[in-house]
Amino acid sequence: MTVIFDLDGTLLDTYQLIRQNYIDVFAKYLPDHEYDEAELESYFGPPLLDSFLGIVHDEKKARALVRIYRFISKNNTEKYLRTFPDTAEVLRNLREKGFQIAVCSNKVHEAVLQGLKVGKIAEFVDLIVGFDDVKKPKPDPEGVMVIQGRFGGKVLFVGDSPIDIMTAKNAGIKSIGVTWALTKAKTLRQAGADYLAESMKDLEKLMEEMNV
Repeated sequence: MTVIFDLDGTLLDTYQLIRQNYIDVFAKYLPDHEYDEAELESYFGPPLLDSFLGIVHDEKKARALVRIYRFISKNNTEKYLRTFPDTAEVLRNLREKGFQIAVCSNKVHEAVLQGLKVGKIAEFVDLIVGFDDVKKPKPDPEGVMVIQGRFGGKVLFVGDSPIDIMTAKNAGIKSIGVTWALTKAKTLRQAGADYLAESMKDLEKLMEEMNV
């Protein structure tokens, strides 16, 4: 079986990183933009371009802000990124039990790889599909199709946001919604998650049962 993981909020605790990235962008390049914590949380999951388009309503300016954000994030990653408890152990165990592990993210490939390396879990990932590896990002199923084409067999999607659950549904595969980040179990159920996991250990047990 191949397990496709989302990155932010699933494998990596990037809440403080993403939050600080936006704060830094706003402070230096959009000083008149007023925001609150709810707005910052709304930027977790969607592609960066969509988020900035919602703020400046101009594609050229939004693309420039995306480039600035990525530069800032690259410099902030070491300071603010963390892995969730038991992540490395569970990924190692899954690999030893024969699971293929992929990451499908709306971050660009380079940023995904940097995060995995800083989080010390890159060695457990067999394939990365980032924003710039596909023509259409999540929730489009293209990334899942790329991974299925590489490994074949059964595929499962694990993520923390409704976008991840929608991606799985659009690809016609099962999904596990994880509740250790920002998204509540109720929201993931409403999005159509097939299963829920409260911790990495719960996730490991569930995937072992599904692999029988």
